[in-house]
Amino acid sequence: MLLDVSDEKTVFQSGLNYKVIQTLGRVELGEDDILELRYMTLDSDEQKVMQSIIDS
Repeated sequence: MLLDVSDEKTVFQSGLNYKVIQTLGRVELGEDDILELRYMTLDSDEQKVMQSIIDS
């Protein structure tokens, strides 16, 4: 997985499209920082619970 936080047009391409639903602030990473991203598959009920947690 590649993460581009530059706010500029990306040079990366793939067959997958992602939709940003919500942002929780800008990420500022230092040279020694680690960012962990997880992919989760949620059914519609689980999505509602997750969205409720994010909103709170």
